[in-house]
Amino acid sequence: MESEHYVARLGALNAAGPDGFSRRTSAMPTREITITDEGGQTAYTARTADTPDAADRHIKAGGFRRVGDWSDGVCSVERVPASEKRRKRIIVAAASVAAFVVVVAGCGALASAGQNKPAPSASAAFVPPFTASGTLTVESTTSIQRDIVNVFDDSENNCQPTGGYKDLAIDTKVVITGNGGSPVAVGRIKNGKQSAKPKNCVLTWEVAGVPAGHFSYTVMFGHRPPVELSETELRSGYDATIGDGQ
Repeated sequence: MESEHYVARLGALNAAGPDGFSRRTSAMPTREITITDEGGQTAYTARTADTPDAADRHIKAGGFRRVGDWSDGVCSVERVPASEKRRKRIIVAAASVAAFVVVVAGCGALASAGQNKPAPSASAAFVPPFTASGTLTVESTTSIQRDIVNVFDDSENNCQPTGGYKDLAIDTKVVITGNGGSPVAVGRIKNGKQSAKPKNCVLTWEVAGVPAGHFSYTVMFGHRPPVELSETELRSGYDATIGDGQ
């Protein structure tokens, strides 16, 4: 018989809060989430962004639901009963049948009224694409080129990363993917401004034409690992930090 007791556990992360999440944005904030049964057998594992919402979405994607609060990166979960899944499918199927009956009845009424009357038209609500933007702060005292001219906006006193962070320089591509994991929009890092802290270079990025309505998105700066975000998080602006100040 399958175990009914499962635990979701996040991978280790420094400076995490009481619930186990650091809430410190980063260019590489993903961490492992694993769901195991009481015998220690893995039922689900993936990489998740370092936010409670992202972790909960992975729990749902694995066929589970959270039944306890997060504490030190651990929470209790349970499988969604198969009966509930079936009930949802039955409800959806019933709704589809009802819609079909309404359509057939409408067609019959239209035919009986004569074909000279225009058929009713309906269109789904269109949600226009949006522009995602934010900042990427690179912390380094040795890998920052300063006092440069940004040829893209003709401004001076810019900065950009070098050395191990050179893939995050001005004009670096920023790629956003949608549900299927394929790119849906591409933008770039627009400029880099020297911050009050000498070791920091604050890069501004922007991606236009991001389609709305995807379950989740990922943002990838240069060749860095992708960051998973919800549409709400992406629309509100994503500010990330990378580097160790060295």
